[in-house]
Amino acid sequence: FKINTNQVSNKYELKRIIFKYLSIAEFETYRLTKKMNEVKSNRKKLPNLIREFYSLYTSGYYFLEPLSSWSIHLDYINWDNLDEFERKKWINKNITKIIKDINKILTYFEEGKIKFIDDYEVDTFMCKYIDNRAKNKKANK
Repeated sequence: FKINTNQVSNKYELKRIIFKYLSIAEFETYRLTKKMNEVKSNRKKLPNLIREFYSLYTSGYYFLEPLSSWSIHLDYINWDNLDEFERKKWINKNITKIIKDINKILTYFEEGKIKFIDDYEVDTFMCKYIDNRAKNKKANK
């Protein structure tokens, strides 16, 4: 069985086939947990991962709001134009707060406050989820 993954339609077909045999909910929890842990352990990937969380937030993962706001901050300080010293300085200043936001989201997963379900949006392949957080903790939808 061979699929050319260079074509977008084939990528969707591959995902459709995979998700017949794999829980999309478990996979999505694993995938996001891995990315959040990567931010905690690999500072060099931090800006790209933070920007990815912003993209996921704007695509419907509203529980990622705390991490998405860091992406806006990166744009505000013009991250791409900072030299290495300024980047390290910014990371050292903010990493504790970023990790706190990550740990909060990971706790939502562990406590079942954010729970992915085995269903996804057909056009985006975004996994659907149930948000069991208190109303005052939910991001605006």
